[in-house]
Amino acid sequence: MRSLLRSTAKSIALIPALIMLIGLRLIRPLVEVRLMVVGFHKFGHLALEPELAQLEIETELASRGKKFPRIVTWWSFGPRKLRANPYLVDKWKEVLRAKPSWWLDALIRVGRQAPFLSLPVPTLSIQRPMQQLSKTAPRLQFSSEERSTASKELAALGIDASKPFVCLVVRDDGHYGDVVSSENPDCLSANFDVEQFVSASKELVAMGYQVVRMGAGKEKPMLSQSPGVFDYAKSAVRSPFLDVYLAANCAFAVSTQTGPDAVSLLFRRPVCFIDIPIFSQFFFGTSLAFWNPCSLRKDGNMISLQEIVTTDKVWAKYAHVLREQGIDGVRLTSEEIAETVKDFATLFSHDFALSTEDANLCTRANDAITAGMGQLGKENFGEIQARISPSYLRRNAHWFLQ
Repeated sequence: MRSLLRSTAKSIALIPALIMLIGLRLIRPLVEVRLMVVGFHKFGHLALEPELAQLEIETELASRGKKFPRIVTWWSFGPRKLRANPYLVDKWKEVLRAKPSWWLDALIRVGRQAPFLSLPVPTLSIQRPMQQLSKTAPRLQFSSEERSTASKELAALGIDASKPFVCLVVRDDGHYGDVVSSENPDCLSANFDVEQFVSASKELVAMGYQVVRMGAGKEKPMLSQSPGVFDYAKSAVRSPFLDVYLAANCAFAVSTQTGPDAVSLLFRRPVCFIDIPIFSQFFFGTSLAFWNPCSLRKDGNMISLQEIVTTDKVWAKYAHVLREQGIDGVRLTSEEIAETVKDFATLFSHDFALSTEDANLCTRANDAITAGMGQLGKENFGEIQARISPSYLRRNAHWFLQ
């Protein structure tokens, strides 16, 4: 019965949707309405898609030099029960024109039947040109009441919100149920054993940071307990609000590229990405990202950056595409992760000023990526601004940059 009622309601909504589209068609020379459907079921997409889309619209308006048509965006954040983070949706609704998902669905359905009336529905993505992120301020802000609430809730876990902390974002096999562990590593998967980051966490604590392990609660607990390191993901204080607040207010994040790191980028916090196996899904367009690739190998031979970016390997979207080509990966050891994170923290404290040697290595790598990806890379990422970890390049330049 509920299904029948829902279907009937959706059909009835098509009538006012048709009337609305006719009206909007008549005023299109003055006002252009765009429908923005956010990837609401994924935390990272919910964070970055609206921000990047708004930045692109602002760039478009600044470049076209005319007042009309004005661009109006109507946003859909999906059904309430399917949203990855309801608090983040509420924050977006403070600054964007949000409409019920059923209403945008009706407008889209009518537009498909009558293309002359259809409204633009841009494809949103978090892998887009991101150069403006480091040049602009975030749209979302926390109130003084929210900051006070966060301090009290974090204090219950032992975290001092007034002191610098680092978010540790390590996706494990609890994310999608993939079988990845220290005994059975799949080096091309985004999943990791969080224990590989214990040494790095200790280095950060020694440098004066608190370390907050992020997650949605499905992760395995951190077995290695250490002062100054907090397993927030498995704590009783974890909430949608704190998931956003922590990622937004950290000094920086250390991540294997999943969910919360996109929130850090949204709030212009730099991120040190560890062992990225899939190039096509990375944040190449922002200087807020430092990263090292998962070293790729075939038949016992390491694969150079040049070979990756000039072949279809660079555009693989899923690990199985590489596996089917006989490619596996070599991850950083726990000691190498600690070295990479320590170097990043040192760079952070010096405003990311690189030595001449390190700057030259990073430039060589980014020039190779830019040339290899060509026009398609420019369209997808804009100018390549993410920098490969200098410590990774120092160790591996002899084969990686050949």
